[in-house]
Amino acid sequence: MDLSRIIRPVTWILAILLLMAATTEVRADRKRLLRRSSRRPHMSLVASQDGYWFYDGNTRVMFYQRTEKSQDGKWPRSNYIHPLYDLDGNEVTEDFPADHPHHRGIYWAWHQIFAGQQRLGDAWVASDFIADVVQAKIIQADGEAAALHVEVHWKSPLWTDKDKQPRPFLKETTIIRTHRAVDNRRLIDFDIQLQALVPDLHLGGSENAKGYSGFSARIKHPEETVFNAEQGPVQPQTTGLAVGPWVDMVGAYGKGDAISGIGILCHPKYPPGKQLWILRSKSSMQNAAYPGQHAQPVLMNKPWHLKYRLVLHRGDTAGANFSRLHTEFSAQP
Repeated sequence: MDLSRIIRPVTWILAILLLMAATTEVRADRKRLLRRSSRRPHMSLVASQDGYWFYDGNTRVMFYQRTEKSQDGKWPRSNYIHPLYDLDGNEVTEDFPADHPHHRGIYWAWHQIFAGQQRLGDAWVASDFIADVVQAKIIQADGEAAALHVEVHWKSPLWTDKDKQPRPFLKETTIIRTHRAVDNRRLIDFDIQLQALVPDLHLGGSENAKGYSGFSARIKHPEETVFNAEQGPVQPQTTGLAVGPWVDMVGAYGKGDAISGIGILCHPKYPPGKQLWILRSKSSMQNAAYPGQHAQPVLMNKPWHLKYRLVLHRGDTAGANFSRLHTEFSAQP
């Protein structure tokens, strides 16, 4: 008996069966991946000529402005967020608003910048100040969040080298992390560190009782905006309010009557101390003021460390559970 005539067909049959099994397994793996993908959209960052778009699946979340932009050469700015969209796709930030053209989306800036007795421009009103984004890199893009790490050199035409070119006096290192939307809310984290590159550097807010300074949000105001804080509703006033570690701004940000909110959480340690809020009921920014009216030193060997979280949510403040959100945020090292 010629065994080869029997073995060859058996071998072919086994090969076909193995191939079919492998194909079936590949299809099963693909289905599992598709099911997983449908459950959890991928967070991503897409670079453009001027900055980075943050995406949740195919949905744009916000844009980080890396390059400098201005309006007819005035109020130059970079290193900020605009536009920012809420969970229903409404653009909720403003840039170059007519009433305060130096305001810009989500930003962090200071009026007083001094090296010794020399003033180095005014970052708040975008005058004699340059935020030079020297490096930007994507450090996370997965099913949970997308994060951008930037290094920014602060410069001023009032502080130059021997060739009369602006030279850095402060190094900023910031991580911006956008989380995927879950349970009708989205969290966006800002981790900001400011390190002096020259001795005797000080930063401070407006030189009046208001003390505008630091992390700010220029948000479009619905006709009726309700401000809520830890102890309940808050009425904006001219000077700073000590109303706790978070504030939520609720209103109808879209064309219909559905309400939603934009909240700001402050970390209890970064910066430390009691938080004061500069709040405005219309045509202005909302400011988690730090350090306020009186300038404070920024050291070369110990950077300022500031941490904030935006909360975009549908519905009212109670439904977003800010108490739990702040407890979770506070637990971050």
